[in-house]
Amino acid sequence: MPTLLEEFVPYLPRIMNFVLLAASKHIEPPPGFQATHHTSQHRRGTALGISEALQFKATACSTICSIASNLQEHFFPFVNQSLHVMLPLMTFFDDTVRSYAINCQVDLLHSAVCALEAKRTDIPTVSEIFFC
Repeated sequence: MPTLLEEFVPYLPRIMNFVLLAASKHIEPPPGFQATHHTSQHRRGTALGISEALQFKATACSTICSIASNLQEHFFPFVNQSLHVMLPLMTFFDDTVRSYAINCQVDLLHSAVCALEAKRTDIPTVSEIFFC
């Protein structure tokens, strides 16, 4: 009998396309934003549209982290795409998005290592994935 993981993995490409698109959506900092302010304090004064867009982006980043963490080596086909989305977000103006982007690096690395250990990739080392 297949496990829930085995049943979920075939749907991953469809899900990840949407999630990666949501996480990579461009959002301009609100007018008057200064990098020295904490975004959570500044967010109270922003327009509702910006707050909703930031929440949507943060949710997408959180979803990438969660899926990578739970699926481990099964997430490997999406590690490279996720890196291209999450690395630039490590300097994003919003604290929540930036935090997810930073925390996600561990999950992405772990996914790559698990894939190498499970021999799910032809790439001989993790450095070829992360430092290309």
